[in-house]
Amino acid sequence: MLFRTQAKQADAFIYASTSTDNGASWTKPAKTNFPDASARICAGNLPDGSAYVINNPSHVPGTIYKFIGRRNPLTIAISRDGITFDRAYVIRNRETSPRFPGENKLPGWQYPAAMFWQDHLYVGYSINKEDEGVTRIAISDL
Repeated sequence: MLFRTQAKQADAFIYASTSTDNGASWTKPAKTNFPDASARICAGNLPDGSAYVINNPSHVPGTIYKFIGRRNPLTIAISRDGITFDRAYVIRNRETSPRFPGENKLPGWQYPAAMFWQDHLYVGYSINKEDEGVTRIAISDL
């Protein structure tokens, strides 16, 4: 199970907890070396059993809150064993700008969710907390 932190920029990493009894109990969350912009994370398994994590792995200070990393790029990292993520790909990396003012609105590709359908991974995300986008990725490309 993965967790994001709400802590200051110096601690902007994903935390992880593990279970060996199908979720009846969990270890105390521990800091990983996986960078995160303190945004939401989407994780799961590919059809071949490989694990994936979709997030914003940025430590570049954001434009509104300096302790929250930029939510650009949006990436997917892949691991065969769920521990070592040795492949990563950019899903979205183009600069974005909000069109409308709003409290706590950050530019970027954020709040990802993913699902599989017909040999593709569909990744949905918010764009600037104003629009929704979807990227279709062929499983064979991962």
